[in-house]
Amino acid sequence: MIIYYPSFMLSLLHVRKDDIELNQYTAKVIATILLRLIKVKAEMTHKNHIPLEDGHVFIARSSNDYEAALVLAQIPVDISFIFGMETRLPYMKIWFKRIQSQFVDLSNYSFVLHDDHLNQIIRSSKNLFVFINDKGSNINDSFFHYCQTHQKTIIPVVFENSKNIMIKGNMHAVTIDVRLPLHHEEYRDNSIDELKQELQSRMS
Repeated sequence: MIIYYPSFMLSLLHVRKDDIELNQYTAKVIATILLRLIKVKAEMTHKNHIPLEDGHVFIARSSNDYEAALVLAQIPVDISFIFGMETRLPYMKIWFKRIQSQFVDLSNYSFVLHDDHLNQIIRSSKNLFVFINDKGSNINDSFFHYCQTHQKTIIPVVFENSKNIMIKGNMHAVTIDVRLPLHHEEYRDNSIDELKQELQSRMS
């Protein structure tokens, strides 16, 4: 893979940093090429669960460094990401930054205190995808307060058969399953604990 990295870097020179739509398109193309090179065949199931309008928040637990690229290549909407500080994104980190992705300490990051910034990102990038690392990073309650306050539809996403991506010599077929969305009308009267429990049940 390392022999292709200079080509990925050079491709940055031909895309304006402030062209959000072009950066979205190009990042998705680069992610698609990357998956072919590492022999991953991906399918996103239940795409019909993604509402036609924008402004939604996706959430997933990640167990492999390439899962964000899987999402970027397959998701039919424009999107920006929030990752934990230690998240590794092989060959793609610059491209995720180009689509306004953020790297934060998820256990301490306040979605409420940064809500103006997050809303600005959603306005320009259309939707937000929050990645929680399975190995230990937990999201704090401010995420749920933010979603309640701004009446966000929360869309859980689950990866199937992605943990062993990049085992030498193997071709992998990975499923990205878009679970049933949790609309604000459904959870607006719930407590935070009830909201977390419902979201967990849809991700299990």
